[in-house]
Amino acid sequence: MPADADAAKAVDPEVEERWGKDLRAIEESIRLMLSNHLQEAEDLLAEATADVAKREFRFDAGDHDMRGCFSFVNALMSLINGLASLENNQLDIVLERVRLADDQLTADSDWPGRTVLRGLCNLVAGVVEIMQGMPSRGVWHVLRSWFWLRTLESEALTFDGHERGCVRSTALLALGVFNLFVSMLPPTAMKAAGWATGFSGGRDVALSQLRACWEEGGIQAPFAGMVLIGFCVDVSSFLGELRQERAARHHMAKEILDWGRKDYPGAFFFAGLEAGYLAAERDLEGALAKLDEIRVSVEKLPAFLFLVSVRRATFLLALFQWQAAGDAFADAVKVYQGVGRRALCPSLSLNSHLCYSRAGCKERAAEMLDTCLAYQKEKKKWSPLDKVSLRQAEAARRHAQDPAGDANGRG
Repeated sequence: MPADADAAKAVDPEVEERWGKDLRAIEESIRLMLSNHLQEAEDLLAEATADVAKREFRFDAGDHDMRGCFSFVNALMSLINGLASLENNQLDIVLERVRLADDQLTADSDWPGRTVLRGLCNLVAGVVEIMQGMPSRGVWHVLRSWFWLRTLESEALTFDGHERGCVRSTALLALGVFNLFVSMLPPTAMKAAGWATGFSGGRDVALSQLRACWEEGGIQAPFAGMVLIGFCVDVSSFLGELRQERAARHHMAKEILDWGRKDYPGAFFFAGLEAGYLAAERDLEGALAKLDEIRVSVEKLPAFLFLVSVRRATFLLALFQWQAAGDAFADAVKVYQGVGRRALCPSLSLNSHLCYSRAGCKERAAEMLDTCLAYQKEKKKWSPLDKVSLRQAEAARRHAQDPAGDANGRG
């Protein structure tokens, strides 16, 4: 499709109307997703896909088959929905949908929008594979996405068709996330990635691209904003940045959070990030109030409820509110038990036991110690953290039964 300004002005009215309709469907589905209405968002995309399937495409006039785009967004929805509900095999479902999206994109005409989405399909597939415990394969897929993303700076960022806003916004997000991901690799791996792909970006370039994506307010602005907040609030401190540097990062995070509160009121994702921001600013009471506000909206989303409970426990510990922290850790255990999950339950149960012990709540402390030790009977390959917790729980039980003997080094 021609990409000069004259072609953009002369776009066919029917094609432009179709594009606007499809874009509105994507924007509304994103709004629904960010507001925790995940199923409604998926249903909307399904309707839009059925509508597009009835069309006779006019690629020569700038028309596009948006089913691949819808499937990609749907894959992101399924990732969030699956993780939120703790459904089994949710990551396998995401990979299937990403592959479907990539297949459908090949049916579209050759234009920068298709290029960026095919790159994103590989990028997301790689991230999912890393989450599945296949780091080598996942990193390979992430780096392979550069095969499509490498042309975006010269083609997509300067694209001037009627689709410019969507194409540029998506390209900035894709480039920013790719560069940020690669910048987090160990130095030797980063050098190898640069040699293998030929990319020359880095963390500063990534943050600049993500900032531009958010500031321009395009379709991907909320996602760029959330990535930026996560980096500025959580990742920055782990990278050893100085307080002055973090202060500048926090200023940016606050700016984005204010925007998110205005443009996406009630959105769980922005509210959750705001709790982290408040804690980083040492306003733990404010962070806890924000988490309590969020909790009401995620009662039916186990993974989000679990995260809220663990985060509450962490903040309460920082305030030395031992009994309340014990309650929060116990709540997290109940969430996982309710969906048949065992990982982390020994560790969280032990944390709850220790908090109750410190608060002098002997009965609750004993109950949570029993809960932890009950997992010794389970035939499961426990993580190192859970293994240590089970050993510590056994030591705590021995001490409770024979304090004098434990003090003298017996048992």
